Amino acid sequence: MFKNLFRGLRFFISMSFKIDYRYILYLFLYQIVVAVCAISLIVWPKFIIDELMGAMRLDRLVAYAAALVLIAQGGQVLKSHLVTHSFLARLRIANEYILGMHGRMAEADYACMESKDYHELKEKADKFLYCDWHGFGYVVDSAFEILGQLFTLLGIAAVLFQLSPWVLLASALLVGVDSFAAARAKQKAIALNLEQVNVERQGMYYHSLFEEKRFGKEIRLFGLKDFLLGKERAELQQMDSFYVRARRYWMRADQTCALTGVLREGLGYGYLILQALRGALSIGNFTLYSGALSSFSAAMHTMLGNLVDIKQYGLYYDAMMDFLNVPRTLRENAVLPLPQGAPEIRFERVSFRYPGQSVDALSDVSLTLRPGMKLSIVGENGAGKSTFIKLLMRIYAPTSGRITLNGVDIGQIDYDAYMSLFSPVFQDFNLFAFSLKENVCFGKEADLSRLVRQSGLEKRVSTLPKGVDTPLMHELDPEGFEPSGGEGQKIALMRALFKDAPIVVLDEPAAALDPRSEYQLYRQFDAMVQGKSAVYISHRMSSARFCDEICVFEGGKIVEMGTHDQLMERHGLYADLFNMQKQYYVEE
Repeated sequence: MFKNLFRGLRFFISMSFKIDYRYILYLFLYQIVVAVCAISLIVWPKFIIDELMGAMRLDRLVAYAAALVLIAQGGQVLKSHLVTHSFLARLRIANEYILGMHGRMAEADYACMESKDYHELKEKADKFLYCDWHGFGYVVDSAFEILGQLFTLLGIAAVLFQLSPWVLLASALLVGVDSFAAARAKQKAIALNLEQVNVERQGMYYHSLFEEKRFGKEIRLFGLKDFLLGKERAELQQMDSFYVRARRYWMRADQTCALTGVLREGLGYGYLILQALRGALSIGNFTLYSGALSSFSAAMHTMLGNLVDIKQYGLYYDAMMDFLNVPRTLRENAVLPLPQGAPEIRFERVSFRYPGQSVDALSDVSLTLRPGMKLSIVGENGAGKSTFIKLLMRIYAPTSGRITLNGVDIGQIDYDAYMSLFSPVFQDFNLFAFSLKENVCFGKEADLSRLVRQSGLEKRVSTLPKGVDTPLMHELDPEGFEPSGGEGQKIALMRALFKDAPIVVLDEPAAALDPRSEYQLYRQFDAMVQGKSAVYISHRMSSARFCDEICVFEGGKIVEMGTHDQLMERHGLYADLFNMQKQYYVEE
């Protein structure tokens, strides 16, 4: 039981010690100060009142009052100091936790990034970090507050035991009822919180429809405002239903606590008044015990509530561990270094089926990418070209068959080492809101003059206020510039050339261009990658004529393979596609 109860707590404490042990130290010292102050504020007033009602010795009154003031104010200063430094330490730990989670996502199989279930799992794992908006370390704070309240309870219990063991026992039982009601409410609320993750994500999508510019044209031209607002309103109402249910749980718990509070306070004060009327209590002792009863209930309620928190947040811990334990199948058992020699990649009867699909996206594909070879992958949309590239670059692993690099199964080669072989430019390439130079070099120092000139961006860069150090877009810098589609493609090409990997892959990066412009772009890029292996993917024939070999895909299979002249002589699919498009191509 206790093993499961404190598993999330152990995780937090262990992680905190590794990142900044002072966080735990500050929390411990803070609770010591809290306990000392709480007990002192109950005990010292009794001495002052007894002295006032008795001998009224000035020296003792001054000493008692001075001690009370020093403890109260000195404790406040100490608590403020410890809270500040523990907060700063917590921020450092939280930052490392977030970076660790993002690092985990960066190493996850790419298939996870395309999975709705994976993203939902990540959102549930985030709830362990934020703990219902309480912030990182709430579970650790709760644990140390239990420790502080335990110190306080032991001191107060010793005082109340002198009054009556039965009053002490009754107060403890009634506080226990309060805590049980709160625990039930919290358990149901957390279950709701996890259940509503999918609804929250859907809500964020509706927000993005109005906040992101990519939807702006359709909203205005098709008059979608009322339609989309209606959908968002329904989504918000569904979200509200979760909050209503959660508040009902808490309202019932509050009603139970109010009832037990009346019983607890009535029992305690009734007993004290009865004892005072009998002459068994002095005014000082009445003040002492009444304060002790109130503080005992508050301390015990806080301690049990925190204990419940630790237990209930175990649900979030389960979600986090599920996320952290998602297997990284492409990295597992992949420890071999890159084989020696120029890279030759061979597909041996490779098939691939996307998760949840009943038909292979790629079926029985065999081909060889030789060192220095220019390979063109052509076919109509949906033929399997992009799937082939994802397998080539090990974004996916084959469902059957195998892919080898110089005779070694790529699944056994270190993942990052294998990735270093490729300089890709994708159709859906992404630019970052960093400087143009950082978008190409990613933190490495280099002179980009040659690449700027080769890519055709020299004139545009000369107009930028900071040259290649000018940021792109406006998300991080209002003075950033928005590259056009063509300029963005050239920056992506510069990035691929800068990496200088032995294999270059162009996966329809110019699909938005007309066929003639695409052909010219491929010819220009081909001249820039001499000596490297290159793979060109397109549903048009732009890249085919100057390549060493052409693979024609249809329905996930290679249906034709050869040079341009060989395929034209066969009068098959390639010849049909080429003849339909040939008027667009520049003749050599």
